[in-house]
Amino acid sequence: MYYCIALSDLRSVVSFGLFGLLTYARIQHLAMCAVATMESEAISLSQFCHWKGLSLNSRLRSSSLVR
Repeated sequence: MYYCIALSDLRSVVSFGLFGLLTYARIQHLAMCAVATMESEAISLSQFCHWKGLSLNSRLRSSSLVR
């Protein structure tokens, strides 16, 4: 009787452990994806700002040349 309870407890602990590991792995994966997305967003944003700054600078330069 006690052996059966211990076995079922062990099984639940093992299954919970596996579930916990899978959940942790999934969370880690999601976190990595989120970080990668944030990094790519930041890179594209900085590139966009850089491009905007360059176009603004060239526009200012051309307008100052016209004067």
